[in-house]
Amino acid sequence: MKLRATAHDGRLVLAQESRQSLVDYLRKREGKTLSVEVVEPKDKRSLEQNNYWHGPILDLVGDCWEEKTGTRYPKWAIHGALVGECFGYTDTPSGPVRRSSADLTVDEFSRLIDWTREELWHRYQVRAPEPGWEAA
Repeated sequence: MKLRATAHDGRLVLAQESRQSLVDYLRKREGKTLSVEVVEPKDKRSLEQNNYWHGPILDLVGDCWEEKTGTRYPKWAIHGALVGECFGYTDTPSGPVRRSSADLTVDEFSRLIDWTREELWHRYQVRAPEPGWEAA
């Protein structure tokens, strides 16, 4: 179970929406020993990174793939392939699964963008626009 809380004056103050969830959770486990881990959350990918990725980066990869294969792939397929290629796959009984990009931190998403920009250059000699790109 994950909860949101703030450290205040040496105490942990639960966010309002977390309080009832915690009470319900604990009632179901009455008498059991539980483990609690307190960590600082990592920042998730930024809106700017997401717009840059789903704009010029995936468009350029899609153009390169179409030129190479003659097929225009949907952005979701390009996205999934690149995330899997960059971060790898986990084998499951149903087959290999990539991690969700929604869980990437700002640093991890930067790594994905940088890796893809390098791949565009090395595989296709295409330079992606610099981050900070804005849609016209």
